[in-house]
Order: sequence, then C-alpha cells, then structure tokens
Amino acid sequence: MKAIAALYSPSMLAREVMARRRIIPYNPKLVPLARQLRKNGNLAEVLLWNQIKNRQVKGYKFLRQSPMDEYIVDFFCPDLMLVIEIDGTTHDNKLTEDKQRQARLETFGVRFLRFWIPM
Repeated sequence: MKAIAALYSPSMLAREVMARRRIIPYNPKLVPLARQLRKNGNLAEVLLWNQIKNRQVKGYKFLRQSPMDEYIVDFFCPDLMLVIEIDGTTHDNKLTEDKQRQARLETFGVRFLRFWIPM
C-alpha cells in the first residue's frame, strides 16, 4: 500500500500537472470582451459554470470566457489543458471557423470537449 501511495503522492501529482500546464499567450484587447461575455452567458453556459466553478470537479480550477491566442473559449482548465465549448445555433454557419480555431489552439497542447446544444 505504501508503494502505491508513494507513486501517487500529492507532490508528484502536482509536478505532473505543472509539467503539462503551459502559459498560452493571448491578445489583451480581448479581455474587455471576455468580461462582457461572462456577464451575458447563455443558459447552458450558466448551468455548466454552476457545476464546475470553485473547484467542484475533483479540485480542478476552471476559467470562464478565457482569452487564448486570438480567441475566447467558453471554459478552460489550465491544469488539464482542457477547453470546454458550448455550441448552439450561433455556431451553425461557423463550422469551418470553429475547426480552424480549434486546430490553432490545439497547437498549444489544448484538448477540446465540444457540446452542441440547440438554443
């Protein structure tokens, strides 16, 4: 049992998380828009945010409407390098743009979870 505990000690997990975590550059001009989007989220975003904020998911911190590169993502977990996107009818005509945006952000090591919710 001690050997298993040593393999998964909190300090080792913290080092592993920090090794994966990267600082992703962003355009500072996007910050005011991100703040505005946080105040005006749709119902699906608000409901998800209420479930993942304040480290409610296994202690992982999520950011809402976070600027990355030249884009703003719905939710981002820096420790997991994970983006969660809630797409609705506003994305119907933007499939190509969304694919390009995702491909660009994946070059920074980010992974995506994308949900389509008709709104």
